[in-house]
Amino acid sequence: MKDDPKKKIDLPMRRRAEATLMHQQKLRSLSMTDYEVRKQFHELQVNQIELEMQNNALNELQHARLEIEAGLKRYTELFDFAPVGYVTLDRAGTLSDINLTSAQLLGLDRERLAGRQLGFFVGENSQQRFKNFLSNVFESNVKESCEVELIQHDGSRFFAQIEAIADKYKVACHAVLKDITQRKIAEEAVIKAHEQLEARVVERTADLVYANEQLKLEIEERKRVEEELRQSKEQLRQLTIHQESVKEGERKRIAREIHDDLGQNLLALRIDVSMFHARTANAHPKLHERAGATLQIIDATMKSIRAIINNLRPSTLDIGLQAAIEWQVKEFERRSGIGCKLLVDNKNFDFSLDDHVATGIFRIVQESLTNVSRHANASQVNIKLQREKEGLFLQVIDNGVGIPQGCRRKANSFGLIGMQERVSQMGGVLSVANIEEGGGTALTVSIPIAAGNA
Repeated sequence: MKDDPKKKIDLPMRRRAEATLMHQQKLRSLSMTDYEVRKQFHELQVNQIELEMQNNALNELQHARLEIEAGLKRYTELFDFAPVGYVTLDRAGTLSDINLTSAQLLGLDRERLAGRQLGFFVGENSQQRFKNFLSNVFESNVKESCEVELIQHDGSRFFAQIEAIADKYKVACHAVLKDITQRKIAEEAVIKAHEQLEARVVERTADLVYANEQLKLEIEERKRVEEELRQSKEQLRQLTIHQESVKEGERKRIAREIHDDLGQNLLALRIDVSMFHARTANAHPKLHERAGATLQIIDATMKSIRAIINNLRPSTLDIGLQAAIEWQVKEFERRSGIGCKLLVDNKNFDFSLDDHVATGIFRIVQESLTNVSRHANASQVNIKLQREKEGLFLQVIDNGVGIPQGCRRKANSFGLIGMQERVSQMGGVLSVANIEEGGGTALTVSIPIAAGNA
C-alpha cells in the first residue's frame, strides 16, 4: 500500500497533535478500560487537533497571500503611475515591461506597444544619436543617458531624456523616459534671450564705441580749447606784465618830467617872486602883500606837484625799498589816522633790489594799506619786512574786522587779484588769511631773490 502524500506532508503536524493529546491525557489522567474505544477516541481527538492546526495554517497562508497581493498592487501602481516612463529594451530596442506613463508618452496602449521597437518612435534627427546610445548601454556597465525627439502615434512631437542601464547578462536594459519638452522650451527661450542679449550687447558696444570716439573728439577739442585758453591766458598775463611795466615806466617818466620841467620852472618862479617880495617890502606894501600871496600859491603848487610825483613813483624808491615803505607808512598815518608800524631787520636787510622787484613790493604794500583804510575798520597795522635764506619776506597785519568769506571771489576784487598777479610775476607766493585770535587779516608775501636781483 502506497503512502498517502497528504499524510506524508502532514506527518510533522500529526506528530505534534499526538504529542499534544498525550500531554492532555496525562494532565487529565484518564482511565480507559476498553482499548478500541480509547483508540477511536484518540483518533478523533488527534483529527480534531489536526483540523484546528490546518485551519490556523490556512488562515496564516490566506493572510500572507493578501499581504502579497496588496504589495503587488502597490508596487504595480508605483510602476504604472510613476511620473516617468519605465520600459525594458533588448539589444534591438524592442519594448517590453511598459508602464502606463510610457504608453501615455508614446500615445498607444501597452498591448499595442509590446514587441515594437522604440526606435520607431524616435525622430529622424535623433535616430543616429539613439542608436549610439543603445549601443553604449550594452557595452558599458554604467548608466547611459541621451536626449532625443520622440513622435507619438498621432504625430505629436516632444523631447525626452532616456536613461538606461543593462542587466548583468547584457541581454536587456531597463530604461527611464522623461518628458523634457518644457525644459527644452525653457532652454531655447534662454538661448534666444542670450542671443538677444548678445545682440543688444553688440549694439550697445557699438554705441559705446561711437560715444567713446565722440568723447575722444570732445576731449581733444576741449584740450585744444584749453590749450588756446592757456595760451590766451599766458598772453594776457604777459600783456598785463607789459602793461604794468609800461605803466610804471610812464609813471616814472611823467614823474621825472614833472620834477625836471614843471618843478624846475616853479622853483625858478618862486626865486623870482621871492626876490620881488623882498624888494617891495618897504617901497610898495600892497605889491609886497600880493607877492607874498603869490609865494604861498607857488609853495602850495610845489607841494601838490611833490605829492603827484610821489603818487606816480616815490622818489625815495631811488634811495631804496625800505626808505620808500617808510615814507608810505608816514603818508598812510597822516591821511588815515591809523597807527602803522614798520619792522625791518636792518642787520640782514642791507642789500639793494632790482627796480622791478622793489617797485612791485612797494605797490603791494601801497595796495594793502589802501585796502586796510577802506575796508578793515582797523586801528593798527604792522608791516614786517625781512630778508630770508629763500628771499624776501613781507607781512602786513591789521587788527580790523577781517575779510568776509567769499569776498575774495567777487568779480570786482581787483586789489587782491592785482597783488596776486604782481607776486606771480616775481615768482613768489601770496596768502591772505583771517586771524582767529583778536581778529584782523594777515597778508603774507614770499618772493625768491636771485643773485642778479640782490
